[in-house]
Amino acid sequence: MMDPTGMDFAQDFEVEGLLADSEYCGGILISSARPKKAFEPVQRVAPYKATVLIHGESGTGKELVASTLHRLGPNPQGPFVALNCANLVGQLAESQLFGHVRGAFADARENSLGYFRTAHGGTLFLDEIGELALELQPKILRAVENREIQAVGAYQPSYVDLRLVAATNRNLRSMVAAGRFREDLFYRLNAISVLTPTLRECRDGIGALTAHFIKYHSRPGRASPTFPAERSAFCGATLGPATCGN
Repeated sequence: MMDPTGMDFAQDFEVEGLLADSEYCGGILISSARPKKAFEPVQRVAPYKATVLIHGESGTGKELVASTLHRLGPNPQGPFVALNCANLVGQLAESQLFGHVRGAFADARENSLGYFRTAHGGTLFLDEIGELALELQPKILRAVENREIQAVGAYQPSYVDLRLVAATNRNLRSMVAAGRFREDLFYRLNAISVLTPTLRECRDGIGALTAHFIKYHSRPGRASPTFPAERSAFCGATLGPATCGN
């Protein structure tokens, strides 16, 4: 059978064949040239504790990259703690990040570690870092520079040993220019930069991605499934015109 591009798809695709040129690294399927290039800095920096800033559109796997950095890093047995900065709540945000001591404020009935101390010995992933309020940014900067945080109501700072990974779908350089993000914090976070490509930029890998999910959801012990190429949605996506969206 011929598809609209004129290519012959009479033969069914075998899942294992579609995955033949792919590789897995830390849970990420790498099946085309663009992700391989994007993943190179991840592999280089993973063994170290360097701060990493991940850029990319929503849905491009930024948290998956962060967790891969953790699994390939120097302390994979430690905790991986993820926080979406858009979920920080007003006056409680500092307590959420750095913890508090009992009696620090009206509802502080017991000590709280906060996200930074919870991630001690592991990795803290701050997603949507562009949503971080300006008044909190100097405190994050201190944590990045000195590995010190101060719980609300505490008299002494606490040392935290962790890797910090941040992510954003915003243009932080533009936010710096507009005065909505601290320049010094941006450069501290951007020590190592990783750009996650969109699926529309990696159309040559859609076949392998489809095969991965078919294999993942197949019953254990069954023969490797095949599926008719002329009925496969990925054929049009891979060979046809580019489409909008991620």
